[in-house]
Amino acid sequence: MAIKQDPNRAEAYGAKGSILTTTKKYQEALKVYDMAIKLKPDHAEFYKDKGYTLSKLKDHQEALKNYDVALIYKPNDKDTLYLKASTLRDLCRTKEAKEIYDQLGIVLIEDYTKKAEEKKKKPDSSSAPS
Repeated sequence: MAIKQDPNRAEAYGAKGSILTTTKKYQEALKVYDMAIKLKPDHAEFYKDKGYTLSKLKDHQEALKNYDVALIYKPNDKDTLYLKASTLRDLCRTKEAKEIYDQLGIVLIEDYTKKAEEKKKKPDSSSAPS
C-alpha cells in the first residue's frame, strides 16, 4: 500500500511522534517520525524531533545528523541549534558546543566560574597603594 502524499497527515505523524517521545516510547516514535519525513521530507521540525528522540536513546551521532538536516531546511533555528549544542556537549565536543552556545547568546555556568576565577587572580587596581 502506497503512502498518500498528504502534508496534513505528515503533521499528524509528527504530533504522534512527539507524544510517543514524551511518554518515552522512543523506538515507536522514531518509526512515526520516519513516516512523517517520508510524507514531508523538507519539514525541519520532523528531523529536529527525531534527533531529540535519538539523543534520548544516546544515539548522539544519528541525532547530530538529523539536527544538521533540520538546519538545512530551517537555518539558524534556535531550538535545533540548542539541541545540537547539547548533544555535542554530551559527546564531550565542548569547543563545538560552546561556539553554538555563543551564537545563541548562552553563557554556560562553567564560563561564569572561569571568569570569576580569572577575576580573583587579577589584582584589583583600585586597592593598590598609591
